[in-house]
Amino acid sequence: MSAAAERLRGTLAWIAPPVGTPIDAWRRRILAAMLLGACVLGFFAYVVGVSAAIIRGVTSVIVVDSAVYGALILLTVGNRLPYALRAGALVVVPALLGTFFLFNFGFTAAGFPWMLSFPIFASVLLGVRAGVWSVGVLACLLTALGLIIPSNIMPWTAAMPEALVMWWVSSSSVLLLAALLAIAAGYLFDGLGREANARQAAELEADRRERLAALGTLTGGIAHDFNNLLQPVLSDAEEARRLLPDNHAVRPLLDDILLSTSRARTLVRRILSFTRPAQGNREIVELGALALESERLIRAVLPPSVELRTTVQDAVHIRAEPGELQQVLLNVVTNALQAMPDGGLITVRVSEHALRDVGNETALSGVDRVAVLTVSDTGVGMSGETLARIFEPFFTTKRPGQGTGLGLATVHATITALGGIVRAESAPGAGTHITVLLPTVPGPATVMSPLPPAVAAIPDAAAAHIVVVDDEPAILLATTRLIERLGYQVTRYQSPSELLEQFASLTPPPAILLTDLSMPIMSGRELAAAVHRRSPRLPIVLMTGNLELEDDASAPHAMFTGILSKPFTNAELQAMLQRCLALR
Repeated sequence: MSAAAERLRGTLAWIAPPVGTPIDAWRRRILAAMLLGACVLGFFAYVVGVSAAIIRGVTSVIVVDSAVYGALILLTVGNRLPYALRAGALVVVPALLGTFFLFNFGFTAAGFPWMLSFPIFASVLLGVRAGVWSVGVLACLLTALGLIIPSNIMPWTAAMPEALVMWWVSSSSVLLLAALLAIAAGYLFDGLGREANARQAAELEADRRERLAALGTLTGGIAHDFNNLLQPVLSDAEEARRLLPDNHAVRPLLDDILLSTSRARTLVRRILSFTRPAQGNREIVELGALALESERLIRAVLPPSVELRTTVQDAVHIRAEPGELQQVLLNVVTNALQAMPDGGLITVRVSEHALRDVGNETALSGVDRVAVLTVSDTGVGMSGETLARIFEPFFTTKRPGQGTGLGLATVHATITALGGIVRAESAPGAGTHITVLLPTVPGPATVMSPLPPAVAAIPDAAAAHIVVVDDEPAILLATTRLIERLGYQVTRYQSPSELLEQFASLTPPPAILLTDLSMPIMSGRELAAAVHRRSPRLPIVLMTGNLELEDDASAPHAMFTGILSKPFTNAELQAMLQRCLALR
């Protein structure tokens, strides 16, 4: 772009900054161009008109032209004035000029061209509706002037015997042209605006997608590192809990660590639900029991100024993963907590209703009865504009660094994946009510235990030789310790190449290989392929903290006997080892 074009663009942007929706930006650019053109080119028209008026001694023309040109300059430099005021004033100018010239000079001045431009300006700057109204106003003005022609009030009519006939012929032609041009221009610019809106919406959607795609890639890596950190915490806390007597004062602290670890593992899975199908073992759950069980976890995050009340009206069964429902409750309660900086009341209710009693939801068509989970708060509430966007990923009203905008978006994704719906009601000063509707299923519910079950040593396990490979020393040590406590013989390697060098000399031969997926130089997949070539019948278990890679790793490779998602519990590890040994 040349320097002159860049300066022109900058000047137009200064006159009327192109902000707002695409059609608003279009109209602001057009307004800026019209005002700048009126000031620059209008100067020559002003000079010619005033010169002719001076020669003919018509003072009124000098006054009107000067007033109009001065008003155009003020509109041009008045970039702080509202757009509607500036555009409306520019639209009115040709109507006033046209009326003035037609009244005083009739067909000998530029009255009709000014009148013709009046509705066109309105359509372009204010829209089709304004253009149609302007055509109506133009018709009224031309009719009013035509009706007073016989009275000879206008200076020029007495000297023109056929003025009335010429007037109606010219007026009807101008009116027809004005209507056609105004409607055409209005629809043209509205069409361009809709196209620009659609293009902007497509660009925003592409940018939004889902950014979530980038989030999926990012969280895959974060999940790997985060779950690697959780693995030794989970394993060691379980073992420490097992070694202590039931009445030991430290056991409740270890229970809290294990519960928090479980919640952290579920949280990672819920975040990843934006970019992959929901994972987890869904079972029949009694929603009320889960809400009561989760109450202790929720109370741990509430300050003393916030009261929590949980009411279970009905025993209602749904199909879900307990961890994901606990995360739903925690996210909704956290959102309520942040809406009550000065304290208040959070109420959790569980009940069962016929679908027709809670609304005819098309998303639940074919469902007779639903579980209803309601979380209400006495917080500050939300405006309608905010309420419409609360389930939108990344939308947050918090300051930068205070929220990700994923909490309620995760809730919506989870409930939708469970075949339910989530609704929100709120108003400023009236608190917020989040209602979750889920299809019910016949019981009985699975008996849930918030803590992982204890594991015991396996008889005759010493005959099995387990090889573990992981580049993270803490995970490698925690995993091998557990396997040793179960009674197995264990050999551990931090480097895949070291295992391959010693594989043929291992005594006794390995019964199972556990390998991490993401390792430098050689991945777990590559290691598994190399080992599989040497010992095709050896069970190989993949350990991974990157949930995004689970499907990619397992689906195309028959060499993997199973996958352990980090952080895995001691019971999950034990069950996997027994499963692999049963296949030998």
